[in-house]
Amino acid sequence: MAELILGSTTAISESGGNVTLDSAVVIKGAVTSSVTPTTDGLYTRYTFTSDGTFTVTGSPISVEYLVVAGGGGGGGNEGGHDDTGGAGGGGGGAVLYGKGLIVGTGICDVVVGAGGAGGVGATNGITKSGENGGFSRFQSIFAIGGGGGGAANYGFSADGHPGGNGGGAGATTGAEEGYGAPTTKYPREGGAGLQGYAGADGGGDGSTNGANPTMGGGGGGASATGSTINGGNGATWNGVVYGGGGGSEPGGGGAGGTGGTGGGGAGSSRDTPASDAVAGTANTGGGGGGGSDSTVPSRLQGAAGGSGIVIIRFLT
Repeated sequence: MAELILGSTTAISESGGNVTLDSAVVIKGAVTSSVTPTTDGLYTRYTFTSDGTFTVTGSPISVEYLVVAGGGGGGGNEGGHDDTGGAGGGGGGAVLYGKGLIVGTGICDVVVGAGGAGGVGATNGITKSGENGGFSRFQSIFAIGGGGGGAANYGFSADGHPGGNGGGAGATTGAEEGYGAPTTKYPREGGAGLQGYAGADGGGDGSTNGANPTMGGGGGGASATGSTINGGNGATWNGVVYGGGGGSEPGGGGAGGTGGTGGGGAGSSRDTPASDAVAGTANTGGGGGGGSDSTVPSRLQGAAGGSGIVIIRFLT
């Protein structure tokens, strides 16, 4: 149990012309939790990497907090064609922090969001976009999970999903269903950032990646939008970066895009050098990397987002 001392009282008594001051410490609040506290400089700190409880007895206390949601999964890729284009990177989980949050007496449930699953890739088959990350919550602080990255198909690609930070869109060089001639590369849009930044558009004529139609969009990070194939960077709290976006892939055999700082995973690379998509780092809320237009099954798969984290601390 950690005790938070917020003040003191002083009793004054008078006897025979002599005044006596008696100071007594007043304990305003005491904390118990499902996790073991640690010392963080002048603070007592509770770190939750999975769901738990934070219980205050006595009077309410004032805390500093960090609440990070799970990152979105990267999109899957069809592959099996020449330059299908890269699948979108997953968006980073929302990163919320602040001071002076009053926690009342009683039991408070702490929720830590899981990372979203990576999208399924299948050669000449049906692919899936990445799934959104799970939300994290402490008291009234609710962080939204990162958006899943859009799938890439030769005939049909997908928008990035909206989320705390948006997922990047998939790209394609094939004709989109319902959009005209085979030479048309219809652009897909990055997902909106509901508590942060958007993912980047996928390549296609008329899109922000129009000059690079095979390039998938990077996932949005907690401090920056995704860019062409690269994930946006995350936000810094107490010297650590959280909520980076996942990378995509440029198509045509180029190296996969980098994940944003803050746990974002790199996109898959088809050829140079060949590599699978990288998952977001656990307990950072980083987005997962998107799959590449390879013929190797493992390189088609989108990678999972990283799980979130909740940290509560107060001066002791």
